[in-house]
Amino acid sequence: MTNRRTTLSCAVGLFALLLTSHAFAQADKPVPVVATFSILGDMVKRIGGNYVSVTTLVGRNGDTHVYQPTPADARAVKSAKVLFVNGLEFEGWIDRLVKASGFNGTRIVATNGIEAIPYEEGGDHGDGHGDHAFEWAGIFDLSVGTYKWSFAKVDGKYADPAMKMVIIQSGDIEASEGRAEELIEGGSSDAKRHGDVLVAQNKAYSLNFDASRDMTVFSVKIKKAGKYAFFTEHMPFEFEANEHFFKDLARNDVEPIAQEPDAGHHRHGHGDHA
Repeated sequence: MTNRRTTLSCAVGLFALLLTSHAFAQADKPVPVVATFSILGDMVKRIGGNYVSVTTLVGRNGDTHVYQPTPADARAVKSAKVLFVNGLEFEGWIDRLVKASGFNGTRIVATNGIEAIPYEEGGDHGDGHGDHAFEWAGIFDLSVGTYKWSFAKVDGKYADPAMKMVIIQSGDIEASEGRAEELIEGGSSDAKRHGDVLVAQNKAYSLNFDASRDMTVFSVKIKKAGKYAFFTEHMPFEFEANEHFFKDLARNDVEPIAQEPDAGHHRHGHGDHA
């Protein structure tokens, strides 16, 4: 396991140097800073004091490995002058969040210069999901009818112009993920655009986001009541902006009964280091 004290000492040194920079010295109000998890956030607050305004993405009770960033996180990162991360694949979602947010500040990796000890698979880390073709999956218990699935822009843009998605009639993510991966990685997919209809089928959809709209919406038609597994190629920060991403026609929110990643679920891969 990476020595936590060494990690923090490295980050302390980096931040202390940063505090002496011209940008901090000349600031007439606290500089916005984002830290990915609570230990880094607490450290930055203690060292930066009144010079910084710190936003921490993953709180004390959260699991950074399986955390799901939100549009609010993207807005915080975009407005930050400095972003503190652990590194060593600890925050597997950070590169995508940075891309989606348009962050153009300084990123400080706390583990730079540290020779980490890799762990062997088969311990307490579970079987891992780092190599999956999908980044998010959810199970919904649905009645017959039509639903609306929406993707909203974050700070004026979509993270990607398109995203593959699979819908399978199933109540078990693990039992369906093999087939979902085959479909997502396969060369055949149905192209869908704003307003088009999606159904459960043995094929992937390629969802194309409408850059002229603040929100791209697809209809999901359920012909038989039951449980359905949805798999998306990316972890979409567009899932939720000002409203829930999946609704019935009465505009009631439809929540997943299970999903991966989930903050209380710990089978996901933690990268190559403990």
